[in-house]
Amino acid sequence: MNLRRGLFRVWIVASICWLIFVGSVTYWGVQRQIAEGDAFQRMKRDGFVIGTFCDEAKGQENVDFDKAGKAFNEAMKDTAGQEREWCQYSLAGYHKAHPEEASKTDDQILAANFITDDSHPWQTAFYGLVAAAAAPLAVLLVWFVGTWVMAGFRKSEKPS
Repeated sequence: MNLRRGLFRVWIVASICWLIFVGSVTYWGVQRQIAEGDAFQRMKRDGFVIGTFCDEAKGQENVDFDKAGKAFNEAMKDTAGQEREWCQYSLAGYHKAHPEEASKTDDQILAANFITDDSHPWQTAFYGLVAAAAAPLAVLLVWFVGTWVMAGFRKSEKPS
């Protein structure tokens, strides 16, 4: 029985399982970020919507802001426990109703309302690749160093 060869084969199988696991986790993360980026671009094209409670909304209803609707209000009640009506501004309507924020750019207003494009699918894929490769290589490196250290404690075979 060759212990080194057996352990090397175990390392190969474990590395393949690790690569499959990290690849699947990274794949779904990248897909989610691509979908978020697409949604952000679609919102950018169609017009952003900034939400607030209707009793806190400034401006004229159906001019500067619109009511979100019964389904959205019920969702707010279920998730946040709020029984208040929800209204939505277009970005232009928000600017018109909030002249005190005229010095802010659209990006600053959107960021203040938690609407940001925080998707970086290529960066996530790269980190997944690094994680997938680093762990098996680190184990292999530890194995090589361990066998080298253990080889130093072996009795030397001197010819007689």
